[in-house]
Amino acid sequence: MWRGVSVQCDADSQARLAKSRQVTQTSSASAGSACASAGSALLRHPIYAGAYVYGLVPAERRRAFWAGFLRASRRVGMDEWQVLILDKVPAYITWEQWERNQNKLRENSTRFGCGSARGASILAGRIACGKCKASMSVQYRDGIPFFCCRLANLQHGGSNCLAFNGRWLEPMIEELVLQALEPASVQLSLRAADDIEDDRAGLEKYHTQSVERARYHADLARRRYEEVDPSNRLVAADLEKRWEAALVDQRKSEEALNRFRQETPTSLTQDERRKIESLANDFRSLWTNERTSNKDRQDLVRILIERIVVEIINGTERMSVTVHWAGGFTSHHEARRTVSTFDELEESEALLKRAQELYDAGCPQAELVQRLNGEGFRPARNAEFTKTNINALIRVLREKGVIGSSPKVARPFWRSKELSSKLGIKPSTLSGWRRRGWVQVTKLGRRWIYWADDADLARLKKLATHPPSGSTPVPEELTIPAAIMPAKTT
Repeated sequence: MWRGVSVQCDADSQARLAKSRQVTQTSSASAGSACASAGSALLRHPIYAGAYVYGLVPAERRRAFWAGFLRASRRVGMDEWQVLILDKVPAYITWEQWERNQNKLRENSTRFGCGSARGASILAGRIACGKCKASMSVQYRDGIPFFCCRLANLQHGGSNCLAFNGRWLEPMIEELVLQALEPASVQLSLRAADDIEDDRAGLEKYHTQSVERARYHADLARRRYEEVDPSNRLVAADLEKRWEAALVDQRKSEEALNRFRQETPTSLTQDERRKIESLANDFRSLWTNERTSNKDRQDLVRILIERIVVEIINGTERMSVTVHWAGGFTSHHEARRTVSTFDELEESEALLKRAQELYDAGCPQAELVQRLNGEGFRPARNAEFTKTNINALIRVLREKGVIGSSPKVARPFWRSKELSSKLGIKPSTLSGWRRRGWVQVTKLGRRWIYWADDADLARLKKLATHPPSGSTPVPEELTIPAAIMPAKTT
């Protein structure tokens, strides 16, 4: 298309043009992917650190049902290499730096749940199984992160080591991060940074003196070589070798100094310290700000925390949490997880027994919820008891045969059906006596509970045998209780 002039093409030409553009874009994408793959392979290859390796990607014969035997290859771990020779070829980095890079590449990888998070959880890529120490993958169920260790399943076809949701673990780690970035914690960290800076200054002084010493010996060897008589070839050759060895030592000392300066962090400037202190004073509001993305929170957690090892305590809802912070500090905590049944709770026996006592005492559901929450009991899947899970708890008690379909009533309290059956009257007649005040009652939830001891029960039996006709008045002594019901009924 020329500027200002449009060229019209037929349908076939437009189709060929679109197809050529698609092929061009696909080729560009493939080339970019190939470059990224080649760069990743270079960083992972030991030759980058000057090492010769044989058996890095061994070939295997595998049987394929459509083509007989095929040769397949896979990358194996360092313990499976057949040959490893260090310092065989010129190196770009040291072997120790290469190993650190491999760990960092492994942490940044998103395979098997490791690496930077692909989701909302700030813990993705940092949770490790307390049983096999493998990284745990993360999934999301209704917005709640669910962590699972699949190493045994992937490698051996066994069951998963550990699985739990992060409903309570994530807020706990979030609070630990906020506490670590409070002004007092930041001041302690800055003091520790000062100590590290002093140690670094001592090490840098040592490397600097090594370089100066190597330069002095190299310069001395050079002057001796220049001052020798050229006709004395043997002495000149020996001095030349010494000069070359001194130059090699000088180069190694300079490389060690440069490597130390690159790998060891430099000291903080006063401006950087002021920025860190001002950020710590208002960090909570920055963390909860709507402009702060989950990716920012994840990156910060990955900077502060190296890994979080989680282990289930005795198969209950309790979890042992060990946080390995950057810098080597380790803190131990405890968190909860959701379980499937009440029987998996650590205090399941105490919970069921207490719920049975309150239920038999006639506590309504609202009061039962309040009493259990106040006494520190927790349900299987939520942070506290509600009307829904209290019904589930009562259903469990009924299935176990601990309680009946209705709360038990201890004598001398009677339910309407029980007392009417005892007196040989209809429940409606007993309700009429209640409205007239001829029988003592109390409320148990939404039900009326009647009170009658032996003396009052004898009075009610006489009242039941009195003719129901209105022509015969009821004697007054039959309508007055023989004993007074106690004020406290539970």
